[in-house]
Amino acid sequence: MKRKHWSMRYQEALISRNREGHFCLNVEGGAEWGLFPLIGDIRQDRIHYNKGKVHSGDLILAVNNKRVPGMIKKDVISLIKKSADPVSLVTVRQSELNHQQFSPTYYLLMSCLLTNSYLSIVNFFFFFFFFVH
Repeated sequence: MKRKHWSMRYQEALISRNREGHFCLNVEGGAEWGLFPLIGDIRQDRIHYNKGKVHSGDLILAVNNKRVPGMIKKDVISLIKKSADPVSLVTVRQSELNHQQFSPTYYLLMSCLLTNSYLSIVNFFFFFFFFVH
């Protein structure tokens, strides 16, 4: 039996602000580290879910239908904070990716491809061939 590609196993969560006006999410990673933005340590009891659920370590693919791979952490946090209530997060579990088999170079390249940034792809190959190879 053929397994589904990881990109087909995404999940959507709708999260509302708490009484203090916070979503209670912790974002880690980001393009400045050559990583996808991801959900950091969170306390499930503080998050107000309208739909779905997020977990620590989930990769964030979109915030309110805006793709975020290739964005720096600060910009992803800003996008979430400026969101109307509820915020929509599209995530995928890292366990779905079997992330131990991929190198940071793979994450950087995938980040470039998912953002449809041709300039990023060119910069990636320039860096790879002149500095790594």
